[in-house]
Amino acid sequence: MVELIPIVVAVMAGVESIVSFEQVQLLLQATSNAVQSLDRIQIWWHGLSMVEQRKQRNKSYLVTETEEVCDVEATVFGSALLTKAPPVEDDEEEKDQKDKNKSEQKEKKTA
Repeated sequence: MVELIPIVVAVMAGVESIVSFEQVQLLLQATSNAVQSLDRIQIWWHGLSMVEQRKQRNKSYLVTETEEVCDVEATVFGSALLTKAPPVEDDEEEKDQKDKNKSEQKEKKTA
């Protein structure tokens, strides 16, 4: 039994070290605040009548507040969430356009 005490202490120290490094407390608090804010916004929205929900100012407020909560959450979890990969279709269209331009230039040179 006495031999288990150092093992338990080492495991607990390791867990605390990981929690401290990963900033779990900060992430948990930020996520909790985001959920509370989104719940507040949802309660406000459902409290509006159908006519009030169709008003542009209420829609704008809903979108703005939701985006602010998402921005804060993304900042806490890292800027990697804020970056967006470019669409693949645009790249393919650009490549097709470049190929078309090259073939037109070759035709002009040979003519």
